[in-house]
Amino acid sequence: MPKKFILDLVIERNQALRPDLLWLCLTRADGEPMPEMTAGQFVELRIPTSGALLNRPISVFDCHDGVLELLVKVVGTSTTALAQCRPGDALQAVAPLGRPFSMEGRRPLLVGGGVGIAPMYCLAKAYAARGIRAQLVYGERTTPPAALLDHLAEVADLHLCTDDGSAGFHGLVTAHPICSAGAFDIVQTCGPLPMMRAVASMAAAAGVECEVSLENKMACGLGACLCCVEDTTTGRRCVCSDGPVFNTKELTWQI
Repeated sequence: MPKKFILDLVIERNQALRPDLLWLCLTRADGEPMPEMTAGQFVELRIPTSGALLNRPISVFDCHDGVLELLVKVVGTSTTALAQCRPGDALQAVAPLGRPFSMEGRRPLLVGGGVGIAPMYCLAKAYAARGIRAQLVYGERTTPPAALLDHLAEVADLHLCTDDGSAGFHGLVTAHPICSAGAFDIVQTCGPLPMMRAVASMAAAAGVECEVSLENKMACGLGACLCCVEDTTTGRRCVCSDGPVFNTKELTWQI
């Protein structure tokens, strides 16, 4: 199991892409390099100003050159407090946590919904470093921020879907033509549970391996509190330590 670190961090940038979406860049307060973090892993972030007793689990968006990047949806007390933080403010994180995505694909289809696009960017970048250009389907309710779209398009062939038809394909991610047009050897996804179930069903119908990153509610992040357990073919397993990435063959989903 990879070594875990308690990291004292400093905010370098806290950019509001829109009122409910933050792009956070963090460095270590001691100037040391970041531990290696891979696509699908997450950090447990402590936000001192939130007053919350528990840390907040957040997927790794990117980790490079001593900088940890997180894409954060503002949904509650902790993330609202995070939105008010400024460059130079201190945070703390436990990292890296969780089981990452595999890198076995040669023709990968990546599907991200909402803030679930964060680990998909990290995964697409890892594939790109191996000379593999992934097909990345991104589903949102409405047009995402241009800065985020440009960033995604740097590492993958981007296919946008919006619920309101304001940009890209008007409809569900599974209905996008690329999902039926490509000869993919693996499908990897993160986002709302109904979307991931639909993606898993699509992959199963095509006879293709599928990995999903589950977003069960977590507390400790270490597999001790058992609040994030998921039923699997080998019994109940903790998403934070045994996942968050699972091959759908391990799950008891009816797909």
